[in-house]
Amino acid sequence: MEIDETADHLVRLAKEREKNGARVLNPPRAAYARFAARFPYPETVDQSAAIAAVLEDLSSGKAMNRLVCGDVGFGKTEVALRAAAVVALNGGQVAVAAPTTVLARQHF
Repeated sequence: MEIDETADHLVRLAKEREKNGARVLNPPRAAYARFAARFPYPETVDQSAAIAAVLEDLSSGKAMNRLVCGDVGFGKTEVALRAAAVVALNGGQVAVAAPTTVLARQHF
């Protein structure tokens, strides 16, 4: 019975979240281009696809649920930082969490 109640609760939360929507966030072109130009390496095909998908989500007016998966050193942080930049460039606040001290120092 507890599983059914939890599932029902999650469905209700998802419907409520969808109904409420989210702020539409589009990056200011010039500022975002300056930010993106500072990354030292060209994006991989997969990074470009992930970045495009995240930007599409941010501009959709719907709450975003996204998980970026990849091996160490494959550019997940760059994807996340680009999303954070879009939020910040639109006047929002961003918190970046890292699972290890080493990674936290790299982000700082």
